[in-house]
Amino acid sequence: MSGQTSQPTATTKRAGSTLVGLLVFLAGIALIAFAFKLAFDIFTVPPPIRMEAVEGKPIDIGQAADTLSSVVIKVVLLVVMAGFGSMIANRGIKLYSTKDLLKRNEVDNESDMPSS
Repeated sequence: MSGQTSQPTATTKRAGSTLVGLLVFLAGIALIAFAFKLAFDIFTVPPPIRMEAVEGKPIDIGQAADTLSSVVIKVVLLVVMAGFGSMIANRGIKLYSTKDLLKRNEVDNESDMPSS
């Protein structure tokens, strides 16, 4: 008996990280795309419709300020959503590339070991 046990290598432990990384990356991209779609929907509504302006009737400053503040809040939330989407996509890329990094480290470690 050689005394060695069959231990899973880092490569087999991380084999699922490629698939999970790809799925996380795609989820981040989907979140970014959703944020852009919502932003597009917000900005395609003409201002007179958004402010509920009626021709011949003066604009209510309170209602205009309320509408402006709601649009600003939506834009800030969309920026935050896009930021989170990019962070999630970045994590997916890191998970996806972890497998290759571990393979390179194993090859480097094997080449550094003295041969017996």
